[in-house]
Amino acid sequence: MADIHRFQKRYQTVVLGIWKSSLGQEDKEALFDTVDTLKASLDCFSEMIQTIQLKPDVIAKALEKGYLAATDLADYLAKKGLPFRTAHEITGQIVLYAIEKNKTLSELPLEEFVSFCSQIDKGIYHFLALETCISGKNSVGGTAGARVLEQLQRHKEKYQW
Repeated sequence: MADIHRFQKRYQTVVLGIWKSSLGQEDKEALFDTVDTLKASLDCFSEMIQTIQLKPDVIAKALEKGYLAATDLADYLAKKGLPFRTAHEITGQIVLYAIEKNKTLSELPLEEFVSFCSQIDKGIYHFLALETCISGKNSVGGTAGARVLEQLQRHKEKYQW
């Protein structure tokens, strides 16, 4: 909670600096409305974060319902040698088809995938698995476990929590 209050103070300092600069009078009212909204949101957020109870099983189930793996499907097709533009187009067709059939991507049978692109094989299910999607984002700031730990460490050092 102290970190949020420190952020609020820093934000107010920046806002006041902007206010003293060359902003016209009509801009100041909107700016201060934004600051008030942000402060209220941060106060609410700091209270909420102290009592939040995450339910990993519910989160995992919710993540599988959407089409978060669509980008991974396009990447899979590109790795199979398709130009990314084509892979993106085919992915869009498959997602629309899955929506029409009220299925997630991983619920589609292999035959239905192949009807869109003959280069798709049973390996597609590995690429669509949530764990694979998460761990595959291994660039700086990505969702892979090592990257998340790096970010947590960076923020712990920066905000001393």
